[in-house]
Amino acid sequence: MQLLKNLLVPTAVLSVFLISCGQSNSPYTSASATEEITMSAAIPDTSVAVQNERVLIKSANLNMDVSQMEQSVQEFQSLINRLQGHVYHYTVKNEKIATREVKSSLDSTTLIHEIHPYAVLKVKIPVHQGDSFIQTVLKMNGTISDFNFDENDITENITESKELMLSNAGVSKNKTTSIDQQYFDQEAKEDYIHQKAQFSKLAYQTKYLWFDIQLSGLNYTNTQVIATQSSLRTPFYVRAVEAVQRGWYGFSVFLTLLISIWPFLAMGLVVFFTVRASWFKKLLHR
Repeated sequence: MQLLKNLLVPTAVLSVFLISCGQSNSPYTSASATEEITMSAAIPDTSVAVQNERVLIKSANLNMDVSQMEQSVQEFQSLINRLQGHVYHYTVKNEKIATREVKSSLDSTTLIHEIHPYAVLKVKIPVHQGDSFIQTVLKMNGTISDFNFDENDITENITESKELMLSNAGVSKNKTTSIDQQYFDQEAKEDYIHQKAQFSKLAYQTKYLWFDIQLSGLNYTNTQVIATQSSLRTPFYVRAVEAVQRGWYGFSVFLTLLISIWPFLAMGLVVFFTVRASWFKKLLHR
């Protein structure tokens, strides 16, 4: 009996050791588990694509005429901060649309600028605060010249992007060393990264109301006094030299013309003196 116990204990210990070694050496246990964990961590949240709900990207565009542009910008900024929104683009400009010059004294000139102030804000508001933001904006002081609101249904697009991403995540799990398989694996990884980025972008856009705001203020004038530049004239010696040069050039043109037509001049002189001599002969015979 004691001999049987002595044989069973070592046998049991050896069996446990062999089983544990076999599991640790298996090529499909720890590696596959690690890969599954990595893939699941890399896939972004897909809760936005609920099957029974439509996935929308909401956007709006507003053009408003206001009396005080800078004050209106501050009011919009306060409203956006209160609703946990964010302004991701600012443009504030006072554009000169016309300028006039008025002689105010002998040595000064007044510039009168007509200026048009405007501002452009690109805003994102949490989607659950979108209705509150629109209602508040419509009640603000100002005249709305244009307002547009759009909902872009991307349910099918985000579903397709999600399915392609999940499909690419499971492609090519067999580990091979062939060149063709390596290129295939690289292409599959790049496609997966592209689909993941596209899905993340769409999912991010659905979380906000994207609002473009353009504020147009009242035109105003701004005056600026500048010193009048003293009138400058060309010195006499410069004008004299230029006159001599122009005169010599004209004389050279005249000489060139004479040289060009001298045969005709000579023939004309011969004809003139011939006619004159014959005329004198006729006069003497009378």
